[in-house]
Amino acid sequence: MEPWELLDLLGNENRRKILQLLASRPCYVSEISGRLRVAPKAVLDHLAMLEEAGIIEARAEEGRRKYFQISESVHLSVELGPFSFGTEASPVEEEDLDDDHLRRAAQRLEEVERLESRDRLGDLTLALRGVRDLQAELAGAYRSLQWRANAIMERCQEAVRGLTGDPREVAILLALARGMESAREVYRSVGLEYEEFLEVLQGLQRGKLITVSGDKIRLEGVPPMKAAEASR
Repeated sequence: MEPWELLDLLGNENRRKILQLLASRPCYVSEISGRLRVAPKAVLDHLAMLEEAGIIEARAEEGRRKYFQISESVHLSVELGPFSFGTEASPVEEEDLDDDHLRRAAQRLEEVERLESRDRLGDLTLALRGVRDLQAELAGAYRSLQWRANAIMERCQEAVRGLTGDPREVAILLALARGMESAREVYRSVGLEYEEFLEVLQGLQRGKLITVSGDKIRLEGVPPMKAAEASR
């Protein structure tokens, strides 16, 4: 898909909300409609556009309704500045990322800084090329890390489904696995009525799967996030 096509799709607020919801878990049309308070027909129209673009896919469990989930991981970048404008959409996939790769990037940055310290046009031109090369290299490193994060989340899903078959508990545990700790944040992400949310939390506590302390919820055995991590 061309970057501008993806930007056009994301330009609609309801489609952005649908993707945000599907990023937390696969959903049925009725769930999406209820969460977003959008008529089912309008939801189906948005889903059809996203499915045609290859961003989401529909699946049907045996004897059950069809549900939707995001099918492709894409890194969309927009560069807008006084001397540049451009967009790029790249698939998130495993790329070479090791200590040598990062060490070479650090060495290249040192070279750029050396050239940048001079006032000659030739040196500044080389510094600019070096920065552009470094941007591309680090963008590849970011996509590799995102691929790894996706792979870990898939394993988290498998682990959670081995703990419980209740979709409400699955949604809460996955929200916690992604790094959410605030009860309000988790509540907003799972789309349950508040009383039902509290009831599910109590069940998870009784099962010793989570720890609740004030407004904070944590997976049992997982230490609280540090302030620097929480601000990311």
